[in-house]
Amino acid sequence: MNAMIGRDWRSGLWAVWLAAAVTISGCGGGGGSSTTGNTPAPIQQPAPPGTVNTNLFPSGSLDAVDQKAARGWACYPGDPASKLSVELWAIDASTGEWVYITATTADKQQTDVGRTGVCGSGLESNYHGFELAIYPDNILNRDKNYSVYAYFRPTGQFLAGGGRVVAFPESGLPSSGYWRTDFDDPSLRSPALLSCVWPFFGANQRGDTDNDPLWLYAGATLYESSPPLQFVTPSNWCITFDPVRANPPSPWAESNSATNAPSWPTDNFWVVSANNEPAYSQLNSGPPNQSMPLNAGAVYSVSATDGAFVLGADNTRTPRDTQGNVVLDGTPFLAIGAEMGRGSAGALAFVDPGGSDSYLEFSATKNLEIGTIKPYHAMVVFIEGMWGGAKRTIGVTLQEQSSSRSHWNWNVYPSFYYPGAEINFISVDDLVSRCNLQNASVQKMDGVPVGVTLNYSFPLRGLFQCVDNGLVSGLAWTAARPSGQPLLISGIHLSIEQGPYRPDNVMQVTYSVPRLVKK
Repeated sequence: MNAMIGRDWRSGLWAVWLAAAVTISGCGGGGGSSTTGNTPAPIQQPAPPGTVNTNLFPSGSLDAVDQKAARGWACYPGDPASKLSVELWAIDASTGEWVYITATTADKQQTDVGRTGVCGSGLESNYHGFELAIYPDNILNRDKNYSVYAYFRPTGQFLAGGGRVVAFPESGLPSSGYWRTDFDDPSLRSPALLSCVWPFFGANQRGDTDNDPLWLYAGATLYESSPPLQFVTPSNWCITFDPVRANPPSPWAESNSATNAPSWPTDNFWVVSANNEPAYSQLNSGPPNQSMPLNAGAVYSVSATDGAFVLGADNTRTPRDTQGNVVLDGTPFLAIGAEMGRGSAGALAFVDPGGSDSYLEFSATKNLEIGTIKPYHAMVVFIEGMWGGAKRTIGVTLQEQSSSRSHWNWNVYPSFYYPGAEINFISVDDLVSRCNLQNASVQKMDGVPVGVTLNYSFPLRGLFQCVDNGLVSGLAWTAARPSGQPLLISGIHLSIEQGPYRPDNVMQVTYSVPRLVKK
């Protein structure tokens, strides 16, 4: 991301289907080596010694741990060139035993550390961070509670900051009617942009036509041949805040944080995503996922009453300059949902391999649908699981039917969407004709008149099994879902989106009484 960011001409998160592909290869991002969407086989290392937080490694720290990610840094004092391998371990509270998580190289950008001089000086002193984006499968277990540590084996020492607790209760959907925007800090205007986790084949850098990960205006992997949208950076086509290798942007003008709660909620709330894409553009007033204000007489509106959420996007209210010219003719995406660690204390559900399935049920009503229909007024339900070291998301296209697969880099931290996902979009047509769903209620919203309510009931295990079993052509996962382990559902989001360059488009949808039911 840099000062060349400018106007949009194509859609974002929903528009993965516009240019999806499946080839995967190597990538980079954030000034360091990349990871992949697959979980490596655990390395059988001897467990660390039982004594922790004594004789700590002098130049390193485990800075942050949550239910998805762990971050920190490590270096030899005064040595900018050496990149250290750090092991992440956890103590299982139920057994008191060590559990191996992974090993990772501390070679990612950590400019704050570089400024301290502890890792020496010069360019490479800024690249000693480590990032674990998603835990491996052996950690993602129902009702487990862990204390996480970082360990440097060559010296037999732990890093500072160890003992941070992460737990995986099954908490269901929020029970309140309160909602708020993404970032925990309501004043945040400069989130960090970390590495891109999905391998990038080098599309168009090499002159070929592979679009996976997509040139996604809601994400970090983007190339547009004509100015001003040229995010071609030394960090291998991954938009990053890189004040060493690229000029960083200043903070966004506003945070655009918002809530309907009487005070800023920290638990038991629904979370709102508001991306006007290109989401990373500083022509938006706010940062990614909080692009423009809510309920301020502008593009986005959100309300919640008696279990019903009303989402509105009004392109006639797109921001304009003093001469009346549209500032950013973008693609407004708006969603409300539940997310582990962002309003929900734990997993929304653990879906067992057999027995009762967990059903997502809700109703949907189009209240307004004004203006040119093509490009689109879209309605998509996103259901997010985690395995194989990545988020795996199914997008059910209630309106604007398409089935496709792509990979999405969202390196915005601490956004709840971090680090992105492998996304399989499934049309209602394919759900009905190919997926063999049991006791489901599924209908298309395309062509349904304004004011007509449709009821939905999706079996979550059945949805993921449809992709697991290859029942829809072109849909697949890069890592097979563990057959004997419950599926952790980490997010469910109900969304609308309008196509770009349609200043007359207005859309409003009510999603009512979302709930999870076992059948």
